[in-house]
Amino acid sequence: MARTRQANGSTVVGHSKSSGLGQRDIWIAILLFAVMVVTQFNGHAVHFGDTRWYIPTALSLIHERNTDLDEYRDMITWRDAYATRSYQGHIYNQYPIGPTLTALPFVYFFDRLALHVFNLDLYAQSQKEYLGRLESAVSAIIAALATVVIYFLCRLYLDRWRSLLPSFLFAYGMNTWPIASQSLWQHGPSMLVLSLTLYFLLRAEQDDRWVYAAALPLFFSYVIRPTNALPIALFSLFVLVRHRKRFPLFVGLGLVTILPVFADSYIKSGRLLDPYYSFSGGSGTVRTHPRWDGLPGTLISPGRGLFIYSPVLLFFLVGLWLKIHRKQLKKIDIILLAIIVIHWVSISVFSAGWWGGHSPGPRFFADLNPFFAFYLIPLFEGPLRLKVPYRMGLYVALGLTAVASGWIQWRCATSRNVLLWSSYPANVDTNPNRLWDWGDIPFLRGIQYINPNIDVAPAPRASLLFAPNKVNHRFGEMIALKGYDIKVNTPVGGTGSEALLRLYWQAIRPPDFDYSVFVHVVDAEGHLVTQSDHAPGSAAGYPPTTWCRGQVVIDDHLIPISAAWPNGSYAIEIGVYNGATGERLTLRESQNNAVRLEGAMTISPPPSSSLFLEHPIYPSLEAHTSHSLSMGTEVRKALLGPG
Repeated sequence: MARTRQANGSTVVGHSKSSGLGQRDIWIAILLFAVMVVTQFNGHAVHFGDTRWYIPTALSLIHERNTDLDEYRDMITWRDAYATRSYQGHIYNQYPIGPTLTALPFVYFFDRLALHVFNLDLYAQSQKEYLGRLESAVSAIIAALATVVIYFLCRLYLDRWRSLLPSFLFAYGMNTWPIASQSLWQHGPSMLVLSLTLYFLLRAEQDDRWVYAAALPLFFSYVIRPTNALPIALFSLFVLVRHRKRFPLFVGLGLVTILPVFADSYIKSGRLLDPYYSFSGGSGTVRTHPRWDGLPGTLISPGRGLFIYSPVLLFFLVGLWLKIHRKQLKKIDIILLAIIVIHWVSISVFSAGWWGGHSPGPRFFADLNPFFAFYLIPLFEGPLRLKVPYRMGLYVALGLTAVASGWIQWRCATSRNVLLWSSYPANVDTNPNRLWDWGDIPFLRGIQYINPNIDVAPAPRASLLFAPNKVNHRFGEMIALKGYDIKVNTPVGGTGSEALLRLYWQAIRPPDFDYSVFVHVVDAEGHLVTQSDHAPGSAAGYPPTTWCRGQVVIDDHLIPISAAWPNGSYAIEIGVYNGATGERLTLRESQNNAVRLEGAMTISPPPSSSLFLEHPIYPSLEAHTSHSLSMGTEVRKALLGPG
C-alpha cells in the first residue's frame, strides 16, 4: 500500500499504486461470498408481487427462447396480476428485463443442476408452484457478489482484514440483507453493477483504460432500474472531464448494453421505450406536485428512515468529514455526493410514494449502499487525530451502532411480523401517517407492545401481560387460551348494547387445521341465546395453519345484546372446533370441550335515572341501556363450570 507522510509526522494510507489482488484476497473473497450466501439464504423469497415473474421469465428465456409468460397463464392470480401486462395476446412481466438478465446465468446453472443431478425439471415445476427457494438463492448470490466487489474496492485503500469491516457493514448493517438478498428486487442487481462501476472508476485513477470496463455495468444499470439514469449521467460527466480521450468509446460501449431496454420495450409494448422507463406509467410514475414530508421521512421516520434502520450510516458523514479534513476529496467524490443528494431529493419529493410501498425499511436508498460503504473506508484508513477518550468514544459508538444496525436488518429480513406491518392494521399506501407512529415501529413488531385494539396478527407476546384476566386452557395440545377481557359498548342515546369479548390465544404447536372458535352466551337454564364463530386471526389474514409455535393472536368477538333478553345472569362458553367435521378439541385439564365462564354477564333493571355515560367503551362494571349490562366480579376470577 502507498502511504503519504503529513507535516506533523502522522501517516495516512493513500491510494494503492498497484491495486493488485493476491491469491489470499481471492480466498478471502470466496469465504466472504460463502458466508453471505449461507447466512442470508432464507429458503423462501418473500416476494411482494414486484419480483414474482423474474425467475419465470428467465426460465422462459432458457427453455422457450422468449420472454412471454403465456405458459404461466393459469398461475396468475389477482395477487400478482398487477405485475404482468398483456400485449398482442401475450403476457409479459410488467417490470424491467434487467433483473431477469442478471439472474439468467444463475438460473441456468440451477436449472441444469436440478435436471442432471436431482432429475428435477424446474421449468415444469415452475408452472405448478412459485419457486421461492430458487429466487431466494439467486438473490443471495447476487447480494454476495456485490459484497465481494465492495471488499475489492476497500482493498484499494485498506489492508485485507480492515477491508472486511466496511464489507460486513455493507452486507449486514445496511438493507442489503432484507432487500437485496431476500427477493429479486431491482435493487440487488443495481447494487452489484453500481459497485462494479465505482470499483472500475477508482481503478482508472491509476490506469484510465479501466473506464471502458466501468461503462458496461454503468449503462446496464438503466436496464435494471430506470432511476439509475442519474448515476449514468453524472458518472459520464465525470469521465468526460477526467478521461476526455476515452469518452467516445466509453459511451459507445455503454450504449450497447442498453439495447435490451429497447428490445424488451418493443416486444411487450410496441414502443422503443416502455412507459416504465420514462416514468410515465406503472410503478415508475412520479408526482406532479412535490411532497415535502418525504425529505425528513426517508431519513428519520420510524417507518422508513435511513438513519433509524441503519444508524451506523451516521458515520458516513464522519467518513466524509475525514476525507475533507485529510484533503482527500477528489472529483469523483463530488460526483458521488451529487448522486446521493439528488437521489435523496427525487425519491423523497417526487416519488409517487417515498416510503417504497410494502417493503422493510428505506428500500429506495438500497441502490446507493455501495456509495455509503465507500465513505466508511476513511474510518479505518488512518489514525484519527483525536484525543484518546474521544477516539475511543467514537469507535465504541461505531461498534454499538453497527450491532444495532445488524440486529434491525436481521429483524427486517427474518420476521414475518415486520413484513406484515405494511398491511396491518391498515395499508400504509393509503395510510402513510402510520410511517410516523413511534408506538408501532415495524422492526419492533413482535417485541414492542402495541395498541391491543389494532387488528394485527401475530401480536407481540407482551400482549399477554396486558390481558385483564389471565387463564391457561389448552385445546387439543395445539392452541391455548391465555387470557380474555370483556368490554361493553353502548351508543349514546341508542337502544341497544354490544359486548366485546377479547380472547388471547397462543400456539402450543402449529395447528394442523384452520380451527374455528365458538363463543356461546347461555342463560341460567342453559339455553343458547346468541353466539359468535370464526377462525382466530382470519380477519388479519393469519389463520391458525399459519401460526408458529409461541405466537400470540388476539381474537375479538362482538356479542350483540338484545333489549328483549330477560334480567339475570349469563354464562359464556368458549370452545375450538373443526369447521369441516364439527369435531371439538378437548381440554387438557379435563375431558370437556369448552371453557365455561359462569356469571360472566349480568343483565339487571335500569336505574331510576336514565342518564347515559358519555364514553362509548366502558371498562367499568356497568353500562346502561334500556337494560343495563354489568360485569360481575366473576369475570375477574375466570370461574369454570362443569362442562
